[in-house]
Amino acid sequence: MIEADRVHSTPPLSTSVPSPTALWLAARAESVDSFSHQPATGQPASTERTSESRKPLGGLSRRGMIAALAVLPAGLPAAVQATAAEPDPIFAVIAAHRAADAAMWAKLAISERMSNLADEKIGPSHIDIPSMVEPGATVQAGCWWDVERAIPRAQYPELNAHYDALVDERRAARKAFIGEPGTDEFTNEECEAAIDAREEFIQVEPTTLAGLLAKLIYANDLFEQEPDWLDWEHPQPFFAGVAQAAKKLIGGAA
Repeated sequence: MIEADRVHSTPPLSTSVPSPTALWLAARAESVDSFSHQPATGQPASTERTSESRKPLGGLSRRGMIAALAVLPAGLPAAVQATAAEPDPIFAVIAAHRAADAAMWAKLAISERMSNLADEKIGPSHIDIPSMVEPGATVQAGCWWDVERAIPRAQYPELNAHYDALVDERRAARKAFIGEPGTDEFTNEECEAAIDAREEFIQVEPTTLAGLLAKLIYANDLFEQEPDWLDWEHPQPFFAGVAQAAKKLIGGAA
């Protein structure tokens, strides 16, 4: 497994440098266990995460990665070789993101299991109420605003109060049954930590070729598990960082 503090270096100028494809294969072999994005324990592999973002960009093709990096020269500039002996920060960032993401989904899985159990024992989080705005229609109400839209208080004060009380009763019963896992505070800390780790992964530039390839491979793994993971924010910072790191590794060439 690749450790966060592993020293990554390139050979001295007097020795031959492996081709980009060979380096990719070596990085992939080492990173497949360490950096593969896995769902949390108890989470179905097909579970989709909720997102209000734009349409996903789709996964990064590993074949496309190799084609894009094929322009890297066989010999890296001396300046790059001089700094490559320092630990590449991207490996620690990847490890931190994996840990934070797993912790978040473990907490969310507990909350979801409790919510599903409450559905069975208490009933769903909403109740069906008749709509006075569209006679004959039924509306799912989970809060007072849903009741208001279906049964305006100004026109039907008693009926509105009746169903508003039923909604409050259902919410209170579910809250008492679920307890702490049913509150936002139960998952807030882990969710915020995962978001921060994701931002750091997007922003940090690899300092070695192996690190650059590892970042692309890990990003592709994330895309395969969650196609819209990068769409939470504009994708430009991620690709700009990858491009900047690649330019530095080839000596500033466009």
